[in-house]
Amino acid sequence: MRISAFLILYFCLSSLIACRQTTTIAPVLHQAETFMSESPDSALLLLEAIQSPEKQSAEDYATWCLLLTQARDKNYLEHTSDSVINIAVRYFEKKSNMKRKAQAYYYKGRVNEDLGLTDNALINYLKAADFVQNTGDYHLQGLIYMYLGNIYWYLNNNREALDVCKRAYDAFLLDKDTINSAYILRNMGRNYTAILENDTAVLCLNQALDIAKLYNKISLQGNIETDLANVYEENKEYNKALEYALSAITHTKSESGLYPCFVLIGGIYKQLLRLDSAQCYLKKALSSDDLYTKAAVNWELAALFKEKGDDALVSHYLSAYIDCQDSINILYDAPRLKELEMLYSKEKVEREKDSLIQDKKVMRMWIALCLFVIITFVVSAHLLYQEFLKNKEAEVLAIAKEADEYKKKYIDNCEEIKEKKQQIEFLESSLSEKECQLITLKGRMPGMKPFLQGETENSSMMNDATLKNQKLYDLNQETTELNQKIEQLNKDVLTLSKKNASLVGLLLKSSEIKEAIAKSVEQNQVLTPNLWIKIQEKIREIDINFLRRLMKEAPTLTPKEMQLCCLIKLNIPLSQMAVLLQLDKRTISKYKSSIVKKHFGKRDGILLDMLLQQL
Repeated sequence: MRISAFLILYFCLSSLIACRQTTTIAPVLHQAETFMSESPDSALLLLEAIQSPEKQSAEDYATWCLLLTQARDKNYLEHTSDSVINIAVRYFEKKSNMKRKAQAYYYKGRVNEDLGLTDNALINYLKAADFVQNTGDYHLQGLIYMYLGNIYWYLNNNREALDVCKRAYDAFLLDKDTINSAYILRNMGRNYTAILENDTAVLCLNQALDIAKLYNKISLQGNIETDLANVYEENKEYNKALEYALSAITHTKSESGLYPCFVLIGGIYKQLLRLDSAQCYLKKALSSDDLYTKAAVNWELAALFKEKGDDALVSHYLSAYIDCQDSINILYDAPRLKELEMLYSKEKVEREKDSLIQDKKVMRMWIALCLFVIITFVVSAHLLYQEFLKNKEAEVLAIAKEADEYKKKYIDNCEEIKEKKQQIEFLESSLSEKECQLITLKGRMPGMKPFLQGETENSSMMNDATLKNQKLYDLNQETTELNQKIEQLNKDVLTLSKKNASLVGLLLKSSEIKEAIAKSVEQNQVLTPNLWIKIQEKIREIDINFLRRLMKEAPTLTPKEMQLCCLIKLNIPLSQMAVLLQLDKRTISKYKSSIVKKHFGKRDGILLDMLLQQL
């Protein structure tokens, strides 16, 4: 069902690509890369269905070349040319995508190995290993180190092989790739065997074998059992070695995989002096195409026929062994590859040096740019700060000017209130005189009635009564007018007092004393001596003579009554006064009435707030 679905998708995509050559292949490439891990055969079908990929953008074409090489490698198809992967390498080596660089060099190494170019493969794996460090692709990192370890193994550089195998193992653990971890454990076991650390080798191989059995990896199980047989043969535990070798044959599917088993079994039978059985298995292994297997079987046969005393066959197999070793030395020229590795390391150091020089140049440029930006910022900030100070100074001056205007208006209002109070006092005095005259005049009027009634004929006396009545009327009129004037003056005084109260509020609007009072109230603090001093200073600033006038008007005020009067003068809200004086709001209202009655004589009909504003 799954294969059918992929085939349908394959033909649909083939038709789409054939009909629309100008359409980008990026979605198809993405789909192929998605299939690569689980279904590399489907990925290969998708990639091969793309017609004329070279007509696409350079990036898409390079990606197609890289993914096609990857798909062929994952499908175990032998690479016969490096022309396709070279297109990907040439493109991605100039780009900053580290993962694509690492992939390109890794798959070029895989192609080089298939082409027998071991020295090129080593260089490309080393390059891939450098670039993969800058990515989070642990699977790719594990693959690179695994194949790099294989080359070191073939070169008998077992210590270096172990080092990269450990890196590969760590990467596969991070990638949670248990199967590849088993392959790496097998390779580590082989390298530990080569450096005669057989106990550690057995430990690694047994771990790998447990994983192979758990995931039913039959071929891998056969490989590992072959390696365990080899270790036990080294330990001269021939029966145990033979048991693992015979089990390996049953788990090895490929014919090429059987030849190393035959060599191993033949060698074990030789050690057990079962020479005929040994010869039978060793001759089976002669059909192998692998140079290492051929070398091993010819060496074992030479040793076998030496035991039998057949010098001619000993010479024959020794000659064949030497030929195989020469071919191996040509293919895996260890000194040459070591020289290449050192050369690559030297080139790498030179590149890093050049990169460091370039980085220093870039760093100097960035430092210069940063200094320029910082200086520009500092100068701009300084200019802006100066502008801010200038605006702030202008604002302060404007506020000060406005405050001066408010103070002037306040003083003018106070003077006007004073004048109107003097007028009220004068008018009240005149009113008192008029009222006295009215009382006197009214007192005389009743005694005159009999006379007036009895002497109506006397015209002169009637005229006198008429004049007195007129005078009484005029006094009543004057008294009414005086009362009206006094009432109007009182209204004017009240209006001016309200204006002064508003001016005090404006003067306190942006003052520190208002903030200090608000802070004390917020912290539920009683009126402190320091704050009380500031309040008195603010009152003197607004009206320098207020406190003097207040003490003159009410000299017996208690300290707390004085504080309440000053807070009222500054228009402090009742809720805040309650906190500062630690009094209830209703208590403060009663306190106000008490102060009016106690200290301001008969003025109990006026509110304390208005009285203080008029003072």
